[in-house]
Amino acid sequence: MTQVAWWWVPVVAGLFALGGVFTTQLVVVRLDGLRVRREDSRRWLADRRRIYASLLASAEGLYERLKHEWTTDSSISEFREELTSLRVACQEIRLMSTVEVNAAGWEISETLGKATKSAESRRKISLDVWKDEYKEAVGRFVRCTSGSQHRSR
Repeated sequence: MTQVAWWWVPVVAGLFALGGVFTTQLVVVRLDGLRVRREDSRRWLADRRRIYASLLASAEGLYERLKHEWTTDSSISEFREELTSLRVACQEIRLMSTVEVNAAGWEISETLGKATKSAESRRKISLDVWKDEYKEAVGRFVRCTSGSQHRSR
């Protein structure tokens, strides 16, 4: 029968303990990384939804005002605040969204912008045709944003 030195038992036990600690630490780091990525994804989704809603709210406010003032002689300077708010939302979308969503947001902006240039530009366009263009642009934007949110999950 071979005798094992008495100090081998604590050395082997210590190595197993260190291996367990190391393995546990690896698992904790991996799980923490997954949790952080999941939280970041949710935060980005919430930020994008807020920005998309901001664009739609700005666009809707300007749309309603233009509908009521369609036949007046209002010029672009009277719509400057609403246009600025809309363009700021478009710039935020440019920073945080896909190319398709960005293009759809700018399409809304351009549809509204062409009616704010001057009273003469509004007279050249039928109100009903312009309203249809606006609604189509908003519909495209909503479809694009729905698609981008599903892809990002």
